[in-house]
Amino acid sequence: MKARRLLQGMVAALAAAAVMAQGAEKEEGFRHPQLRVARMAKPPVIDGRIDRDEWASAAAFTALAATGGVGPYTLVPEMQQVVWYIGFDDRFLYLAMFSPHKKGTYPVARVKENDTTDLLFEDHVEIQICPFERKDATRPGKGFFKVMVNPKGAMIDQHLYNGTVGTEELWSIGGEARCLVTEEFWSLELSIEIPRLKVEKLDGRDLVMQLVRTDWCGGVYFAGWVPAPWLNWDDFATVDFDSRAPVFQFRRTGEIMAGELDTEVVLTGSDPQGTEITVEVAVDNAEGRTVYREKQSATVKAGESKSVLFRKSGIPISPVTFNDRPRNWYEIRATYKDGGREIVLYHNRLPFVIMDDNYREKYLKPWLAGRPQSGEWDFRMAYMPYSSMFEA
Repeated sequence: MKARRLLQGMVAALAAAAVMAQGAEKEEGFRHPQLRVARMAKPPVIDGRIDRDEWASAAAFTALAATGGVGPYTLVPEMQQVVWYIGFDDRFLYLAMFSPHKKGTYPVARVKENDTTDLLFEDHVEIQICPFERKDATRPGKGFFKVMVNPKGAMIDQHLYNGTVGTEELWSIGGEARCLVTEEFWSLELSIEIPRLKVEKLDGRDLVMQLVRTDWCGGVYFAGWVPAPWLNWDDFATVDFDSRAPVFQFRRTGEIMAGELDTEVVLTGSDPQGTEITVEVAVDNAEGRTVYREKQSATVKAGESKSVLFRKSGIPISPVTFNDRPRNWYEIRATYKDGGREIVLYHNRLPFVIMDDNYREKYLKPWLAGRPQSGEWDFRMAYMPYSSMFEA
């Protein structure tokens, strides 16, 4: 009975995701996110505690948007936003994720053993990496790597479409995954041995990646770097690895769904002579009119960090809801010059709806109701309010 209920919920979720994907807008002139990642000055200690000094030379971004079974096609509210970190050295690809939660609530996590598929039906992250061309991600014999980790550190690591059915879970990250859960946040640190990704080194090359933080595989809180289903490889981010690049850390957005912008970017230089970096933030309403645009530049020398802030209250966004087809759009783009050539440090463009009472009732309150409300977050029973299912 349990397996049947889970299967029914998953089938419904995937069907809804397909409908949502068909209705999603495709922005002209924007293909997919781009991020340039510098080499880390020193490898971080993989213990689940994200120390800002340890991750200061890693790239970072926030502004994740929801997609999934019954989720809206929109940026998620500030209380659900997470920050992802990406770094590398000669041995490992490093990833970290910081996910805050309302004090007194906790993530749902019951699975404690690796390679347990029940992990899909509770809070977890999903990391997808393709070292090949995008079209090869679902080509047997090439494929992509997928890592899922829950707040207890239980993990599923796979090489999907590897050409030999039944051997997907023989692949391993070769590194470590550690988590920390407190009454205010869940944090994850993870390392992947570079040769496990079928490449000799990362410096000077790129990977296609999708990063997701979700409440379950078909949940309303399926917040991804790209708001798209899991096999939409044409839409996923290009991550360039460049040991000479400055460091870009996009740390917060503000409650843009309420027209309140509070975007912070921290820039760190890599060139002793200094690098001028330009960051531009824009907001377009659902009618296609730009209602906010600001550009700022900062020059940073090697090891020097500067914070760039974009703040504006009362931005006149369109009052579109999750039932409307058009969306408002938030865009952030950072560039610098190298030998006269403009290089993109970061670029993403994301849809969002207005934060109103209907949104809170349909998405936020059920999500909060499904959180364990005590410090004993090793929950024995979980309520999935979007599918009206209890799982013990």
